[in-house]
Amino acid sequence: MMRLAIHAFLALSGVILLYVGCSTLVTPHAFFAASGAALGSEPSLMSEVRAPGGMLLVSGVIVALGAFRRDMAGLALGLTALIYATFGVSRLVSVALDGMPSEALVLALAIELGVGALAMAAFIHVRSNAG
Repeated sequence: MMRLAIHAFLALSGVILLYVGCSTLVTPHAFFAASGAALGSEPSLMSEVRAPGGMLLVSGVIVALGAFRRDMAGLALGLTALIYATFGVSRLVSVALDGMPSEALVLALAIELGVGALAMAAFIHVRSNAG
């Protein structure tokens, strides 16, 4: 039962990363506007915005593969924990330094911290039962 829950968790986490990565890479203006952020059109800014989108897209592929390939589950859980927790903690730093963002980004912060914590707990569970 736990294995099924972990694979479902990885599938959902991977799909979210694929969506965010693809949206950031391909349609960043619309994606960021949905959370109240307006992007300019300056090429250097757009390069800085799109680059993490590619990383998130590729990470989403790896995480999603972990949902279907048992040998990749540990890697996928570790990557999920790293990405989601890092985004959540970085948003907390931004709140401290810049103030409160839009409600959509506060929700993203909560989801990222929650998914990151769940992924870390699942990673520890999988690693402790591997041997």
